[in-house]
Amino acid sequence: MPQRPSQALPTRAGPAGRVTTHGRSRQVGNPTGGTTTTPPVGPSVVPLSATVTWSPLARQVVEPDTLYLLDGAAERTYAAAGSGLGGLQFGVNYAPDTPFSWVTTPAGKYRTGIRTSNPGPDKGSAWMPCLGLIDPNEFTIEAWFCADSDWASIAREIPLEFHGTTAALKIVFYGSSVLLVGPTDGTTIVSYPVTAGQFVAGTYYNVAFTLLAGVATVYVGGAQVARATGVPLLPPIHDVGYDDGLMFKGHYQGVESSSHAWLSDLRISHRARTPGAPLTVSNATTITISPHSQTGPVVTYSLPGELFGPRTPATPAVTQRDACVRAQRCDHFMDATPMKAGATDATHPTPGHSGAYSYDWTTLVDPAATYCKAHGQSLHLDFAFTPSILGGASPPGVSGENATPPSSYDAFTTICTDLVYHIYNEIGLTALSCSLWNEPTGTYWSGTSGDPTVAPASQPLTGPNASYLGLYGKVMPAIKSMFPSVQVGGPEDNPTTLNATIDFCANFGLPLDYVSYHDYSGDLGRATAVRAAVDARRASKGQPAGLPLSITEFNWNDSNLGATVWRNYDYFRNDFAAAHLAATMMTCQQVGIQRLYYTFGIQSDGGNGYAALSLQTYAHGWASRNVYEMWGRLAPYLISAAQDTNGRPDIYCQASTDAATGRVTVLLAQRRYRKDGDTPVILSFSGWTPTAVTQQVIDDGHSNWADTNGLTDSLQSVAAPAIVGATVTVVMRPRSVVLLTLIGH
Repeated sequence: MPQRPSQALPTRAGPAGRVTTHGRSRQVGNPTGGTTTTPPVGPSVVPLSATVTWSPLARQVVEPDTLYLLDGAAERTYAAAGSGLGGLQFGVNYAPDTPFSWVTTPAGKYRTGIRTSNPGPDKGSAWMPCLGLIDPNEFTIEAWFCADSDWASIAREIPLEFHGTTAALKIVFYGSSVLLVGPTDGTTIVSYPVTAGQFVAGTYYNVAFTLLAGVATVYVGGAQVARATGVPLLPPIHDVGYDDGLMFKGHYQGVESSSHAWLSDLRISHRARTPGAPLTVSNATTITISPHSQTGPVVTYSLPGELFGPRTPATPAVTQRDACVRAQRCDHFMDATPMKAGATDATHPTPGHSGAYSYDWTTLVDPAATYCKAHGQSLHLDFAFTPSILGGASPPGVSGENATPPSSYDAFTTICTDLVYHIYNEIGLTALSCSLWNEPTGTYWSGTSGDPTVAPASQPLTGPNASYLGLYGKVMPAIKSMFPSVQVGGPEDNPTTLNATIDFCANFGLPLDYVSYHDYSGDLGRATAVRAAVDARRASKGQPAGLPLSITEFNWNDSNLGATVWRNYDYFRNDFAAAHLAATMMTCQQVGIQRLYYTFGIQSDGGNGYAALSLQTYAHGWASRNVYEMWGRLAPYLISAAQDTNGRPDIYCQASTDAATGRVTVLLAQRRYRKDGDTPVILSFSGWTPTAVTQQVIDDGHSNWADTNGLTDSLQSVAAPAIVGATVTVVMRPRSVVLLTLIGH
């Protein structure tokens, strides 16, 4: 990374209730209304870059690549300021403690530390979101550790852990060793043996771990004591649960122990340090963009989707906010539509194309399909659930999510083809895709045995997916035969059902134009993992890679809905929701996902739980809706955007161009949760010079109804960053999204 002149960033803290950054003043909202002030953690001015020399035993300070520096007294200030800033939370397993009730801030080596105790399995822990606080493949983690007994006598304590959905990184005191463990409990990265009398009770000792290029090193007292090579790449740590993240545990799996270990002066640095060796570090991320180097695919403008909600009232403001949505998904046409066998009557006025059934399409089908046609949106039909005339328990118009399989697979197939015919031919909406059921391995499907007419006796359908696959084998060939241009696929479920569906379609030559699944994991690695799993499964069947994928339900981790802590329902509608959505969309673009259906499209204002999930209400939009707006403004052709590996973690970038107009767009997202400073992002253009730039921003002060306490919901432009030669520097807030539009040559 080239060395740059040391520069100073402007002061972060402004007048009470406001924050000033680079001349912009912004009011910071909190989940309960009102405003908060960024607590005074760390210096107000940090150099953009500097050459530093590490002395592990010295009092550490904030340096340009410092991702976190613990001061227990400052954490008390954060906790008092409000949970939305990303400070410490207390308790585990959705059982929050009173702040600092079982967690104390004792005197540390240089600063106040953090000490935990655990009187019960749900108490005595402290944690905070770790998004943006650790790069699992390069870091320096250093702290002063203390224990109330000889370290060699400690059975098992975990004073520090980074915990996520599929990965973890832990420092463990384990009897005769101090370990760095990851990405799971069963894998020791590097260890250091401990002997009796070496580390006595009541004394602070300096321990540091570094990782770089597969080499993990342990330092004790400033001296190297252990090293491990060949450490494999660690997955990113995506914390999504109530007590995920950076954790001060002081115990193992909630079990009270007779000994406790704690720490002070914890510093996490992005760059791996060596004692006494000068190292140039930066708090900026450099991204080299090559407008003349197209990477092949075009921007997937069809990606922004949502679960359809009735547009009543369909005001001009509602429909205007919908302009950025390209696709709608509906999964209650089958059980919500009044229908009967035979001829029409007053309550079933429209005959089906088959002549076997009559319908009232006006309840949900016609409003949704005509709305999509009028607004240029595609419609995804999810054939769920069982209608009452085929055994469903709930009457038409009641979304009972009838899980009982239809009494006749043939009759259900006929109704599906009538539905598609009505939308495709009679309404004239031809931009259609179809899938079968909703989460058939969950509570929404109660069938067991398969339809014997689908598979020959020599290959009977067996297993938990048998009855679902039997219905797929009836419905989807019929749809594809009548409407060859309509895309069909499934299974709207988890990876286990994905494999069964891929195998079934390959074995019997059935249509499968795409694979669909739901994602509420909060893990940005999930899409990449599903892409790899689908390609591998199809390869095992002699089929090519690259089958399109659709995420037909999506939001951040739904286990956090309704929680009364920092991840309460507001955080599905604020700056973090927007940053997570933007990062997810860029990941979807990379792995070939064609649709991302946000749960939900529209909800009434003031809802909680699932009723709070939406892109907009009838009165206003949320910050996430503006991400869809940004996506529609991207230039079409993707170009190379190489991110400096020494830059800050959890920053995402996608660049594209329109060579005909000379326009380049750059989409940036930062998910770092903790609000303790802004991040410079330096865009360096290769072989191309920008001459003009505009900037739209979503953060805690812009384009964000929730965090601005209702001041604005539309996508806002802010002052453009300066162009210096072939570079543009953007300063990003934690939890923010930026769209730059540039003209150049």
